[in-house]
Amino acid sequence: MGRKTFAELYVDTGRVAAFQQLRRDGKLVKEALAELSIPKATYIKWKAAFNEAGPIDDIGASDDQEE
Repeated sequence: MGRKTFAELYVDTGRVAAFQQLRRDGKLVKEALAELSIPKATYIKWKAAFNEAGPIDDIGASDDQEE
């Protein structure tokens, strides 16, 4: 009973792997999150789990854009 864990919702279901693949394919963080129905707050909380290749701090900006 109770809430499902992060692993049950995102890792075991393959959503983290799908997110990582979308990012490798050139999708912005915002686009990948929307496509997989992952809340922005979840991404921010578990950013390290989503980003296997190091931190990505954008939530909509292109990777080459300076903020």
